[in-house]
Amino acid sequence: VFNSTYDVLDNFVCKSIDIGISCRSSIIFKKQFIDIFNDFFINMHGGLLPQRAGLYIANHAILNNDKISGATIHEINENIDKGDIYAIKKFKILLNLYLVIFKINLLDVVIY
Repeated sequence: VFNSTYDVLDNFVCKSIDIGISCRSSIIFKKQFIDIFNDFFINMHGGLLPQRAGLYIANHAILNNDKISGATIHEINENIDKGDIYAIKKFKILLNLYLVIFKINLLDVVIY
C-alpha cells in the first residue's frame, strides 16, 4: 500500500507509461507523477462530479438527502477532481439500502 505519490513514484521502474487508472484513491497525485502517463491518467470517482468532489461521497449523499448519486470517470490533473469528465453513471438512491448499511455498521460497532 502506498501512502503518497512519492512512494508510488519511487516504486515505478519505468518512468514512462501510456495509461494510468486510479479507482477512488485518496492520494493527491503530484504533477511529477501525472506526467509519467503519455496518453491519459483517469480516475474512477465514487460520486457525481462536479457536485460531489472529494472523499466520503456516500456519507455526503446521505447527509444531504440526495435522491440521485453515481460515479464519474474523469481525467486526473493537478486540480483535485477537476479534470475533463469522460463518463457519468447515475442511479437512484434507495432509502432502504442506507437503513441496511446503517444497521450493519451499528452491529460492527457492537461486536468490536
